[in-house]
Amino acid sequence: MKKQSILVLTFLCVFIFCINCIAEQVEEKVTVSGEAMIQNADTAGAKRQALESAYRTAVEQGIGVLIDSETLTKNYEVIYDKVLAKAQGYIKSYKILTEGKFGPNYRVTIEAVVGMKEVAHDLTEFGLLKEQIRYPRLMVAFGTEDGAITEASRSARIAFEKLFAEQHYELIDPTTSDKLHQDTKALYGVIKETDKAVNFALDHHAEVIVTGVVESSPDNRNRDYMSTALEIKIIDPTTARIFATDKRSESHSGNTVKEAMDKSGKSVGEKLVSYSSQEILKWWRERIKNGILYAITLRNTPNARVTIKFEDAVKAVALKGKYVRRSSSKGILQGEVFFNDEISNLERAIYDKLASQNEFKNLDTELSRGNQIIFVLK
Repeated sequence: MKKQSILVLTFLCVFIFCINCIAEQVEEKVTVSGEAMIQNADTAGAKRQALESAYRTAVEQGIGVLIDSETLTKNYEVIYDKVLAKAQGYIKSYKILTEGKFGPNYRVTIEAVVGMKEVAHDLTEFGLLKEQIRYPRLMVAFGTEDGAITEASRSARIAFEKLFAEQHYELIDPTTSDKLHQDTKALYGVIKETDKAVNFALDHHAEVIVTGVVESSPDNRNRDYMSTALEIKIIDPTTARIFATDKRSESHSGNTVKEAMDKSGKSVGEKLVSYSSQEILKWWRERIKNGILYAITLRNTPNARVTIKFEDAVKAVALKGKYVRRSSSKGILQGEVFFNDEISNLERAIYDKLASQNEFKNLDTELSRGNQIIFVLK
């Protein structure tokens, strides 16, 4: 069997999310409303009750990030008594967006910041968060429009990688990253062309790649300042889909141009980490929920009976048996399967299912890369 490409996600129990990775997502910002009836013309009391209702709704949304709706419904009494009853304690801060009388009620809409670490800790204490997974393996490629490295782009990348590492993301080998950032032509390709970014990420076993164009210029508002802009793309290498983009800029002064670029680059890199982490986690949770779609091919199938046996093995390891045949002709079977683990484990699971069947004793892997596995019967 050829060497496996280790990609995408670590195995986890379906619908249970990781305490480690979410706990490190320290805050969750939500916009929610709460209402309470005005009794005996006590508007102030109704406002307090409406705020308390909004707090509970905000924390409920935070809980919804951590556990699935089935677990939430099944354990609602426990959650309400032990978590939602002290909802205000999880609210780091809030601001009132709108408030006022709404018929016989008082309604308030707030933007609240929920302390996810505290919520996750208590859910774990109550036995509702049990499984642990890791963050995806991350690759960062930052440079100028033409693929060059400046003090600003270097500082932005270092700040970006440092903060992601502190959140327990696994970064690709620093030597590999440094080598890329020393090759202007290669870096230009990765930054400017999605297919080259995808190929580089797959070749180095990155599960998500963030590319960024960094440009610096004197700040016209202040001659002592340098302004640095960073435009990022976040890419899923298995599908080549750009699932998030953003652009920010920061200005800083310095005793020299180099120092000003260093400060502004670091600042803009730090500015985009929170957004990037949220988008990556959102993408991850969706993939976990629905499973990862893999393309499966079997070459040199001798007859329909062998084809069906192979498909039965694939269905047996698929997430909820989700497998679809796309075509079968001239000895080539092609299908698609949903699986909630990395590609190497899907491949291994299929081999395990077929190990005892003589028809597949000469089964081998022709390709295992991205979201595609090609098997061949020799």
